[in-house]
Amino acid sequence: MMPSKLVQIYCQWLLPLLLRFRSFKFLITCDISQAFLQLVLAEEDRNVTKFLRFKTTKDRQGNVNLTDESLPYRFTRLPFGLAPSPFLLCASIKELARNHAKEYPISTKHLTESTYMDDFIMSEETEDRALILY
Repeated sequence: MMPSKLVQIYCQWLLPLLLRFRSFKFLITCDISQAFLQLVLAEEDRNVTKFLRFKTTKDRQGNVNLTDESLPYRFTRLPFGLAPSPFLLCASIKELARNHAKEYPISTKHLTESTYMDDFIMSEETEDRALILY
């Protein structure tokens, strides 16, 4: 990514997020536990995450040895290291929030504006409002 693109992302997205976070006295932060692994890959997309693993054997001394035989594996959950993984996670969180906007209008607004990857940060004016959102 070119430095100018990083600056653009920072100025348009991260800076406003950090400023909103520092606006009020009561802070709320949370982290989605194992966020990437919460997303199940569609069956037709799993071959994109295919990888090979060599079979291993143990000798009498307990040493692990690789064999020439390999086994194909596929991820069933979204792995962390793929280039599109952060985008897919953010898009999934925003889609989930939009799907439940009628039931949770305040939470939907905050989720779409105050989430970065699997982290949620925001602030509220009063303790009561912070507890309601928490």
